[in-house]
Amino acid sequence: MLFIVKHNVDYRLTAHHFQHSLETIQRRFRRALHVIHALGCLIIHPDVDAIELPHSLRGNEKYYPWFEVL
Repeated sequence: MLFIVKHNVDYRLTAHHFQHSLETIQRRFRRALHVIHALGCLIIHPDVDAIELPHSLRGNEKYYPWFEVL
């Protein structure tokens, strides 16, 4: 996974480099992404002390939609 992310390469080059099939590379990459997602959900928590969004984010049209409460 680190090889793919760090060197910005695709599955085919990775499969050739490590001498594995494309299916194996895809399966392992997908498994690693699921593990990172699961760990991220356990480790990353919203700040309970943050009452409101900073003004820099609230006024930014690019990022504010991600923080709107639907």
